[in-house]
Amino acid sequence: MSYLFFVRHGQGTLDGGHYDQLSELGKIQSRMLGEMWAARDFKIDYVYSGTQKRHRQTVETVAASYETKGLKFPEIRKDERFNEIDSLDVLEKLLVVLLNKDPEFYALVERTRIALKENSPDKIDLFNRSMKIIMNSWINEKIPDFDGMSWKEYCRLVLDARSELGKYDTDDRIAIFTSGNPIGIYIKEALGISDAKALELVGNLYNTNVTSIIMKDGFLSLSGMNDVSHLRDGQITQK
Repeated sequence: MSYLFFVRHGQGTLDGGHYDQLSELGKIQSRMLGEMWAARDFKIDYVYSGTQKRHRQTVETVAASYETKGLKFPEIRKDERFNEIDSLDVLEKLLVVLLNKDPEFYALVERTRIALKENSPDKIDLFNRSMKIIMNSWINEKIPDFDGMSWKEYCRLVLDARSELGKYDTDDRIAIFTSGNPIGIYIKEALGISDAKALELVGNLYNTNVTSIIMKDGFLSLSGMNDVSHLRDGQITQK
């Protein structure tokens, strides 16, 4: 039996449309998690991270907190299976198809693009609305002419990492720094819930939240979700 601690990356920037890097608040969120874990001498035996920039920045910030306290932090093992879908060109391909098929979606995306470029207050709301349409279309296979990776294939890719995580000794504690969708997929597998419910959960996951899953003989059991006890009021975000 192993203990998995999934950590969602800190807040992305969403400045000018760039997302794969931490905002200043995202860096603070990551530091707060690292400082709390280090203060508690929270034991981690192995560490995995997706290869996207926001994953690396988050885990490296946590590691620095351990080093500051003179504590050992395990070697960071990078694994693309913990990447978010935007690293697979899925979103870009879906976006192109939907833009050509749906004039209303096209108008929404244009508003989102302008809001991101101008860093306007409604950028997050518009971004979330656009992403929800894209994700629902992908998960429910509403785009028959889409030739990219399917949602089911993506789930298989993410869950394939269980073979790697299952090779360790009993009671090993493994931290995995990743994104919302991979965490949602592991929660989905643990609870046996629908794709739609998993997507709903993903939309409610906080930045730098810790979701705890017990793995025994390849089977998953959820023991805790969306813990952000390391954050203060005003530091809790979802993007």
